[in-house]
Order: sequence, then C-alpha cells, then structure tokens
Amino acid sequence: QYGLTGYFFPIGETLEGTFNHVHKAHILLDMFEEEFIELYKANGCYFDDDRQLLDVKYVYDSPKLARFKKYLTTASAEYKNLVFDRILEYNKISLPKTEDYYLTKNELKQMSDAGMVIGNHSMTHPNLSTQSVERQHHEITHADFIIWEATGKPTKTISYPYGAYNADTLNLLKKLGYTLGLTTDSPLETGRLDCKEAM
Repeated sequence: QYGLTGYFFPIGETLEGTFNHVHKAHILLDMFEEEFIELYKANGCYFDDDRQLLDVKYVYDSPKLARFKKYLTTASAEYKNLVFDRILEYNKISLPKTEDYYLTKNELKQMSDAGMVIGNHSMTHPNLSTQSVERQHHEITHADFIIWEATGKPTKTISYPYGAYNADTLNLLKKLGYTLGLTTDSPLETGRLDCKEAM
C-alpha cells in the first residue's frame, strides 16, 4: 500500500525444521524471567558476579539479567542447546512446532515474490566475531543456499547475529559480494535494534 520494502533475516536452520538456541532462551526467559539464571547455574557453569561485564548497558532489563544475556552471546550454541534442552526436559516444557513458530520456506517465497528482501542471519546464529574464518564461511554460505533454495533469489545482505563480527567477517563478505551488513559505521555495518538484546 505504501511502497515500503521490508527486510527479513531468518536463521537458516529454522527453515530446515531446527529450533534455534536463541529462541529457546527467549522462551525460557519469558517463562522464568530471572529464575532462569538460577536454572542455568544449576545445570551449567554460569556465575553471576558483579565484576563481570561491567560495560553491559541496560534499559529494559535489570543489571543481573543484562549481564546474563550478554554472557549467553559468548557461549557456544552446542553448550547452550545442551543446557536449554536439559532445563526444558526437566520442567516438561514442549517447544512449539517449528512450522508454527518460524516462517516456512513457502511463506518466505511468498514474501520474496511480493518484493520483500530476504537477508542472511547465518545458519545457526553464532557470535561470528569468535568463529574461525572457515566456520564463518560455512555459516554464511550455508544460509545463503537455504535462502536461495526457498526464494530462488541470491542474497547479498546480512544482519550479524548479536550484531557481532570482526575483520575476517568483513573481508569474507566482500569476497562473497555482500553489499549491506546491519550493525554500525559503514555500508557493511549499518545500525539495527535487536528487540531482545540488553541495551
């Protein structure tokens, strides 16, 4: 109606029926709020220390929850899945079906055909700044393929998971022909607001 183009950045594995660790955390945080930190401590190795992550900014969360969310961005997806799945199982919590929780490939194609831009948000949503060049290449190109498979169109736009990247990420994206990356400072680093991130 207004001629606006929307940009959407699905996580690649969600289009293949895998529930992503970030959204498991969202569900558990919504259910348990700060109690989730205690559940995580009981099943993992997180220690809430006032000296931790003093640079964490927060507006919507308590300092305790903001520090914990920042910590979660540094833990591996494999480790988080292990702990989250243990908490879900212990509390008898069933995750929604992925097709009910996420866009499907068919829905993504409809959006793309209607003129929306479908961008890359990686395959599994890791903190790219902590990954090897090889892992970053896999995360980006595998998600590229899934998007192309769903929409029939290539993508050269990325929204960095957690807004995190490094010089290797930028060099890799330039080699892959990317023209826009959402975070800050340059056309490959354009700002965005993460609706769940501690600020």
